Amino acid sequence: MVDMTTKAVEKTFEHEKRTVEIMMSNIKGNSKFVDFMNKRTSTAVIDGFMVFDELLAYGIEQKSRNITAALLDEWHDELIINWVKLNNLQQFAKLSNLPVHLWTYLIPDDVVIDTMICDANGDFTTPIRIEHGKYQESANGGHIIRNVAYIDASASHHYRFQSQNQTDTSQPFSLIQRFHAATE
Repeated sequence: MVDMTTKAVEKTFEHEKRTVEIMMSNIKGNSKFVDFMNKRTSTAVIDGFMVFDELLAYGIEQKSRNITAALLDEWHDELIINWVKLNNLQQFAKLSNLPVHLWTYLIPDDVVIDTMICDANGDFTTPIRIEHGKYQESANGGHIIRNVAYIDASASHHYRFQSQNQTDTSQPFSLIQRFHAATE
């Protein structure tokens, strides 16, 4: 069980808040992020939901990594996540009939990577490889022997904070346009 009251965990909550700020500054239209757990007393299967036009669009798992996009590129665009967590997210997608996205905040770059990891059927939408070994246990440190999944993020979208006066021209469609296109 993770101690949710430490400074390290509090820092992850700050990173989650920044992640949502960045993503919401890039998503246009009638949209909102719904935090699944307003009072963080334990871990959750899913961190939140994206809502478009009052409809649940997808579930969100948020992670923060103290790496740069350049280092991620050196690591072949692979993001690491606990395999049990990934399985739980897959089951969530199947049971809720909602896709699941991984929002990964790259702390040094102040960038969020948006990776769709499961479709609404619970099928993985990006290549994943599994490894067994010794890994960091939680934000509080420590080590544990477990399976982890390396998620291919090479097709992911990268987002920076957009002020209300900026327009991001690096992406061909906004997230809400992609949602509507996928549901038509």
